[in-house]
Amino acid sequence: MIEHDIKLAEYIRDSFEKTQYPVGLKAYSAKRQNERTRKVALILNPLMVYCLSFQTTTPAVLKETKRVSALHQVVKESLHFARLNGLATATELIFGLPFETIPSWKTVIDQTMAYKFDSISMNPLWLLKGSDLNRPEIREQYGYNSKFMLAENAITITKDFISIEVDEIAIASKYYSFDDWNTFLKYQILILLFNYFGYGKELILHALTAGIKCTDLFDHLLTHADQFPVVGEMTTSYTQHYTRNLFDTKDALMSFVESHYKTWQNNKEALVAMSKSRAVFSFVIKYIFDDPKAQVLSEIATAIVELSAQNAQADKIKQTTEFILNLANAMIINPKKDFVPEVELQSLYDVEGWIKNDYTEPLWNYEHRQAFTVKLTSRNPVTVRNTINQDKEQKRTDAFNFFRYMNSGLMRRYIRC
Repeated sequence: MIEHDIKLAEYIRDSFEKTQYPVGLKAYSAKRQNERTRKVALILNPLMVYCLSFQTTTPAVLKETKRVSALHQVVKESLHFARLNGLATATELIFGLPFETIPSWKTVIDQTMAYKFDSISMNPLWLLKGSDLNRPEIREQYGYNSKFMLAENAITITKDFISIEVDEIAIASKYYSFDDWNTFLKYQILILLFNYFGYGKELILHALTAGIKCTDLFDHLLTHADQFPVVGEMTTSYTQHYTRNLFDTKDALMSFVESHYKTWQNNKEALVAMSKSRAVFSFVIKYIFDDPKAQVLSEIATAIVELSAQNAQADKIKQTTEFILNLANAMIINPKKDFVPEVELQSLYDVEGWIKNDYTEPLWNYEHRQAFTVKLTSRNPVTVRNTINQDKEQKRTDAFNFFRYMNSGLMRRYIRC
């Protein structure tokens, strides 16, 4: 990063302050963090998340693919800096790189969760044109098997012309089977819901302080579907929806689109709903925004209490879990309701102190004798209000603008520290 980048950041921030443009910005932070990269993050705080990319943490994968991942101490220092300055933090993970297995991927999830990012994006490997992994000899070496899916917003239909873009997705290799990949999909929707959009993130971090690993929590939910029917329905439906919209070849996908284009010509949304991103959006709407009881979050809370039943602090874990469930619900910004930038919550716990100390201790260590008011606020009310209004003006029920044109850090309220 050069000095000019700081001037550019200042220019963008000045434009936002004066004209409310741009309303958002998506960019990676450098993997080598320094005073300059952090200064840029501070300047652009209302517009973007502070992203520290991992992709994977598995040593054998990093060595084989020659990928440079952010260093542990750098990430730790950067995250602490971000929390002290109210910056939303993010990372991304990619499942399917050479040598990655489901057991190693569970370790990746748990290691990444231990950093307590505000937002974690998790996607399958795409075999991109021109990439090393898509070379014929490399595909054969690693045994990649792939299928094709419609890309996001990647279709043009006119009276006599159709153009689409597709993503080629690695659904199996020498290191993971198609069944393994389906297991990954179940982890993916849980990670995206709770740790990308952040709805219920504090419940997951609370579980960590009770000695419950993220994947142990997820596996408990998935293997006891009778006890957690909403989570079971959501993960199964998501996997079925995803795999149903995969095609063996590009030609097969194109033929499918061509055979239905007359039906979809006046309803392109029915077609783009086949893409993976739109699928995720629809599940967030169904299980978070359209459910006043927030049953998914309640089942997470119940699972935490169950898994900690033998813990010496079981009573305190149960009590704080109930509070964090209420906190998680209060933090949700629902684009299908009137936007309220700031809400208040009565608390017996110093949640700000919990956050500033990087969620390293149980919340009950921050208990006060008397309740006090905690304020939950939007990071950027201008952008959030504009995108929600755009959906209303366009009479959209899928919250498209909310999801498409905002960073994940703006999709919920936060506790200003």
